[in-house]
Amino acid sequence: MASIAFRITRALPANLAVPSLPCCASPGCLRPPTLWQRWWSRNEGIACEADWYCSPECFSTGLAPRLEVLARAPIRAHVLRQRFPLGLILLEQGIISQHQLQAALRCQRQAGAGRIGEWLRRNGAATEADIASTLALQQNCPVFSSIPAPSFPAAMQFPLLLIRCYGGVPLYFSGAASTLYLGFNAPLSHSLLRAAAHILRCCIEPCIVTESLHRAAVQRWGETWRGDALCIEQCQSAAEMTRTIASYAEQAKASGCRLARCEQHLWARLFGDAGSLDLLFRVPAEDESGRAYEEFTTSTIA
Repeated sequence: MASIAFRITRALPANLAVPSLPCCASPGCLRPPTLWQRWWSRNEGIACEADWYCSPECFSTGLAPRLEVLARAPIRAHVLRQRFPLGLILLEQGIISQHQLQAALRCQRQAGAGRIGEWLRRNGAATEADIASTLALQQNCPVFSSIPAPSFPAAMQFPLLLIRCYGGVPLYFSGAASTLYLGFNAPLSHSLLRAAAHILRCCIEPCIVTESLHRAAVQRWGETWRGDALCIEQCQSAAEMTRTIASYAEQAKASGCRLARCEQHLWARLFGDAGSLDLLFRVPAEDESGRAYEEFTTSTIA
């Protein structure tokens, strides 16, 4: 004899609109996609980007291929750094002389490290403000001359590791415009800007700050940030990352997951009623011969 739930479902009109009831995106889902089942499990599943999965098993099945694609995506950051050199802009504006530029370049070559703006400042050829304004001109974005009082909602929390690796530190959030301003004192990381916009679901605006203001903003963020982040430096395969994310999603009772690639890090954010958890995975870079990420296996979740 058919169950009561089945008979109720069959008795409902076939064209009944149920836009609020999700349907599992896993093609191998073993649960029957009936109206009753969708109603019963509507608060139990987890959304990953635009898809919804009814169980941890289905979530893992849908997560694995997404991670494979992100892990193997080429890093495009080096293409975006082809701009007119900072030293030549300073020279053209008359802020430094040819002799000062050559001296700074010589110091940079001898040290084997440091940006040209840093060596010009060390040699007294240019000030922090000179470097910041010229960098803003080079990167085509505004200058922040001061750090506003911190006012960041919980959804705008930002892992400190990404700030230290890629330079963009949160300076100000405009709730009315849903815009987060990230401050840089070096060439912009467009990969970070794209990843933050996707994960945080807001508009991201880059700006330039002086080195001292950037250092102060990073220190303040490290002291005031209350978010949860787990950084996994050991490279994992897509299957291993899937198991890690699925395990933490189940423990945290997460209702949603977002994924983004930020240069050599894969950023996963789990969120739900209890807040959010950021997982950062180290992604091995392409080798010089162009072979993409040989360290990653192509295994999937069984």
